[in-house]
Amino acid sequence: MMKKKSKAMFLVAAVLLICGSAWAADPPPWLNSVRQAVGASMSEIGAAPGDRNLLVLTNAGYGSIESQSTEVFLDTAQQVTGCTFGTRSLLALHSSLQEPLWWALYRKDTGKLVFRRPAPV
Repeated sequence: MMKKKSKAMFLVAAVLLICGSAWAADPPPWLNSVRQAVGASMSEIGAAPGDRNLLVLTNAGYGSIESQSTEVFLDTAQQVTGCTFGTRSLLALHSSLQEPLWWALYRKDTGKLVFRRPAPV
């Protein structure tokens, strides 16, 4: 029984490693423009990365861009905003897989909210 579990865990780890390295080696073509758009959203709301008053809501990982997964956006949002799942300042909301990627930045001390959907690629 233990050998079967070990083999299954090895197989899962190998698949994750292969898939992860594919993303790392070849980011989706829309990623840079989306990164810039999140930066512009940060400027518009007047927040700096790591601002304790900032909350990011997104459907990344569920929504798509041209039928491509948007999971990589979660890393981008963390890098640009400084928000994380661990601090509960980055929240991914479920949506249909056919719905386009969107994100909202909310600054609780000023009540400002910026909502964006990236332009089609």
